[in-house]
Amino acid sequence: MPDPSLSEARILLAKRAYREAHALCTAALKANPSLGEPLFLLGVLAADHDNHAKAIELYDRAIAQGSEPSEALACKARSLIALNRREDALAAAGAAAAHAPSSPETLDTIGVVYSRAGLHDRALPWYGRAAHAAPKSAHIRYNQAVALQFAGKMDAARTAYEACLALDPSETRALTGLVQVSKQTEEANQLSRLEAA
Repeated sequence: MPDPSLSEARILLAKRAYREAHALCTAALKANPSLGEPLFLLGVLAADHDNHAKAIELYDRAIAQGSEPSEALACKARSLIALNRREDALAAAGAAAAHAPSSPETLDTIGVVYSRAGLHDRALPWYGRAAHAAPKSAHIRYNQAVALQFAGKMDAARTAYEACLALDPSETRALTGLVQVSKQTEEANQLSRLEAA
């Protein structure tokens, strides 16, 4: 049975309540040093603080201790790409993909790694699966829209930016992207939306 304190640690990490999440993870490790999940979560915490080398070490330890491999490998790939280790990042993303991930966060993370590697066409199926798994995620729709834009699929990018804005009207990055992929004329433009943002 999963440790409920680790579920709480995930929630705290999402809220950027790092001190509290760290305390829960270290307490779980103290109680059971063989757990992989708290090591994974500590890796996420390290990556959120741009300590990607430490995050990679923690992800590797988490996998060795039985943490869900697709999630840990995808996050490892994201840290590797942040360190400009492109080939290692692509290998880790491929390894994550080989584990048939289904969580929207993991699917999105794989897409992000491919996008940051400049492989936007390769990222698109991952964003599509993530958007299907989490249709109310503005964040995923935004990532998908950017990849579509870079892949030259402007109509699809426009649709994805609009979907993002429908979910979160305050996502000004999506509004900026929408302006970039839309023809702006005196009659048809995004000026009123930009002024309201």
